[in-house]
Amino acid sequence: MTLGHRLADTLAALHATNRGAGHARTKDQIARIQRQRAARAQVLEDAKAHLTTGIQEGLVPTFEIHDYDHQQWVKAATGGKTSDGDLWEAFLAWAQGQHLTLSTRAQHDGGGISSWVLIEVAPAPDTRPA
Repeated sequence: MTLGHRLADTLAALHATNRGAGHARTKDQIARIQRQRAARAQVLEDAKAHLTTGIQEGLVPTFEIHDYDHQQWVKAATGGKTSDGDLWEAFLAWAQGQHLTLSTRAQHDGGGISSWVLIEVAPAPDTRPA
């Protein structure tokens, strides 16, 4: 079954469940998905800006993602099992174009209060000092 067929089945089921409210619910779902995608894209844009600025200032920067939903998305994206995987792939392509290697690590405070995903950068293996 293709994604198009699956989406058509989902939309048909939504419309069949609530003829009147189905359209509004579908619009709400689409709006929620669009907001979620925009938020994920913004996190990656923030990471790019932070990493770029840090490197340009002579630092070895890292980027922390504290939002739980974004943490879960990044963990899934690094495993190739997520929606909006194209955003993650574009982020990796950006890093590769900058001769950087990205890695992610789950981190926590050790007390069960706070956790985050850490994005770390390193020069790509074939990159030599200028």
